[in-house]
Amino acid sequence: MYHSIEHARFREAARWHFRLARLFCTGTDVFGTLISSFACDSSPEMQNGLRSLYIVSSKRGLYDFIIPTLFSAGKSELARRWRRTLVLFNDFPTTAESLPFLKFIFSFYPTIELTKEELSVASFVSHNSRHGEDETVEPPANPQDDASKGQFSDSVVAKWLASSWASVEFAINFVHRLGLRKLGPRSLQSLALREKDARAVANRLAHIERLGIGVGETTYCRVLVFFAKHSKDHLLASLLDCDVHPDEFDDVKLRHRLRSASIEAEDIERARLWEGVEQALMQLDSSRKVHALQKLDLPLLSMSEVGRILDQIEAAKLSVTQRQATNLLSRVIDGISQHPSEWYVLLETSGKSARSHLDNAIAVIRRIALHDVAIPINYWKLLLLNLGRLGFFDELEHMCLELVQRYSPASKTMVLVHYEDWPRPPAARMAAEEAKQPEPIPTELDETGHCNLKVSNARETGLNRESGHKDGFENSSVPAEARPRTAWYRASEKNHLPTDFPFTHRDHPLQKLFDPRLQQSIVRWGFDQTLRIPPKSPALLRMNSAGISRFDMACGVRLLALLRDQGVLIDSQIVLSTVLKRIGVSKVPGRMIHRARDGNELNLRLMKRLVDEAWGSELLPNPIKLRDEIDRLKPETEERYCVTIAKHFERI
Repeated sequence: MYHSIEHARFREAARWHFRLARLFCTGTDVFGTLISSFACDSSPEMQNGLRSLYIVSSKRGLYDFIIPTLFSAGKSELARRWRRTLVLFNDFPTTAESLPFLKFIFSFYPTIELTKEELSVASFVSHNSRHGEDETVEPPANPQDDASKGQFSDSVVAKWLASSWASVEFAINFVHRLGLRKLGPRSLQSLALREKDARAVANRLAHIERLGIGVGETTYCRVLVFFAKHSKDHLLASLLDCDVHPDEFDDVKLRHRLRSASIEAEDIERARLWEGVEQALMQLDSSRKVHALQKLDLPLLSMSEVGRILDQIEAAKLSVTQRQATNLLSRVIDGISQHPSEWYVLLETSGKSARSHLDNAIAVIRRIALHDVAIPINYWKLLLLNLGRLGFFDELEHMCLELVQRYSPASKTMVLVHYEDWPRPPAARMAAEEAKQPEPIPTELDETGHCNLKVSNARETGLNRESGHKDGFENSSVPAEARPRTAWYRASEKNHLPTDFPFTHRDHPLQKLFDPRLQQSIVRWGFDQTLRIPPKSPALLRMNSAGISRFDMACGVRLLALLRDQGVLIDSQIVLSTVLKRIGVSKVPGRMIHRARDGNELNLRLMKRLVDEAWGSELLPNPIKLRDEIDRLKPETEERYCVTIAKHFERI
């Protein structure tokens, strides 16, 4: 099967599928894994072949295999196409694996109507998540009352979690229903042994954390969690196979003796484990010191102290958490406003280097962005506004292109988006959604004791006909019952956006960053800031031909053209109207123009050639029409700058 699909022999693959399916009775997971392994190939031949193979096959229940694979690979467009096919054949999600995709569809494509089954899965997951978030953990006041406070025998819980007759999900939900609030070392060991690798263990830990179940503070628990979260597969496997009792890991002297004994016995595997345990504990201790340092009064920290915090985090080989990033970012931009006149001059007069302060802020934010955290777009816009208004066009160009690269498919498959930049549905629509919510999925035990989410067949129950939706396809008038509840919508502090999502979408973070107002500002900065400095010599311009500065007054136009070529939606009419206004303003008597610039530089014929070259194609009309347009705007310009004109003639 794999060989046939790999070589695009889909008819042969279908024949082998029907022949092998009767003999081996392959399950949905095998067929789903097979389809998912090729689904990311976007070639029409492969996509048509896979769809044909899926249609002729009797296997369903592939939603949670295909959709999460495509979405995590940054193929949201393919995921949407496959969703239409899956929904058409009554193939719906049954687990939380598809929730990120459903959340993305709900947020960025509100006209696409979700099916009742998709909403039911989302409601079930949301209910469990909120249940875990709303509960608090209190230490037991009486040791005899441990069960009522969420404390149970670690050995009993470990045996239950290790039992092979119950699925992991059922076992966890069962102890959660009993009120368990913390896993001991043996329970955690039993749970980790049922996962295939470190990443799966980390995902399971995140799951129980959402349910409100914590992990003990013993050395064994801390090391196991560290290995899982840092994808230390080899060390985690050695730790789980280790015959030393988990409680013995708390004895420092015993750990050292065991490590020495392993080295003497030339047991490389065991010696490597004990070395990894000690290194993990050292990094965890460093992390605690970093957290303690961050609890200092942030307003009292200087920029260098913020950099020192980052140095310690990176030296400990740790990642900045989203909460830490939020605290550090708030300190970095403290004192920096959108208008440099409000803070730049104040720092210069107080004897501090304002340029150095801005450069340090940019460097620190860039360092924070290297970690797995989401940076709000407003922080980047604040830096762009200051760079442009201060005339630092080379730095402005570099940062703009750097931000575009962050969201480019060439860099990664998914990009983090802060919840402030995640689209919000209208309040009226959310109120309507709260009025009628889908019922959560009931849970039942199957014959093997596994806990399954039961999704009824839409064609059998007639839900599609009763709700009025069209099998989950796009509908401009989405009823309230076909949208998720508000609690599911509530975005986490950071969310993942596939990089194939087009920049031109109105809710794309880049579209919010480079909005029409910023586009006008970039063109205006190019004219106003450049006219205040002497023109560069032709020889110097040739040396710096790679940057936007060689376009002189049209450097802002050139920057927008570069962004346009990268896929950012740039409105040519906004650029044209702003250029016409700035040409008119440059001719206003009294406007600040460097004495080294003569009137020839404002010649309309030269201006047209410069702007058109910067834009990459013809933007301005011919000089005659250009003169007419500027004359048409002249009364408005003179009225706006009447004070400047009056002061100019008073000096004369």
